[in-house]
Amino acid sequence: MSQYDPLWKHLKMDGSPLVTLSFEEIKDIVGFDIGNSFLLHKKEAYRCGYHVDKISMKKRYIAFSKMGWLLQPMSDASGWNRIYMWHG
Repeated sequence: MSQYDPLWKHLKMDGSPLVTLSFEEIKDIVGFDIGNSFLLHKKEAYRCGYHVDKISMKKRYIAFSKMGWLLQPMSDASGWNRIYMWHG
C-alpha cells in the first residue's frame, strides 16, 4: 500500500486521457503536501493506467496521461494545448 493510493484511485475513477492536477488538488486528495518524495512514487501511476507526463514545480501542477496516449504540446496565442494521439 502506498501513501499515494488515494491519488491513483482518483485518476482511475476520472478516466480522462489527460488529467492535470495542481499541487493543492493533490494535497486535498492525499491529505498531505507533496514534495520531492513524489518522484519516488510516480511510477506507481501505472497501476491505475496512467503515467506522469509532466511535473511543473514552477506552476505547481502534475499532468498525468493515460497509458496508450501520447501527448504532443502545441503552442498558440492562448498558451499550451494538448493533442491526444492513440498509439497502441
